[in-house]
Amino acid sequence: MGHGCKLYYEPEKQDAETEINRLLTDADRQAHEIITAQREKLTNWPRPLLVRETLTREEVLQLVA
Repeated sequence: MGHGCKLYYEPEKQDAETEINRLLTDADRQAHEIITAQREKLTNWPRPLLVRETLTREEVLQLVA
């Protein structure tokens, strides 16, 4: 490609950057909501693991149920 050739127009670049930022913000918000909703389940994990080093599949399923 020659020098000075633009692959996009500046307004389209700004629109793309705005959309990318919106998608990233939405993904961050969704991740935060999931972690917050699952926080109680996550805090239950250390107790059994402190007693035993491993958990069975059934024990893990009980913790996340």
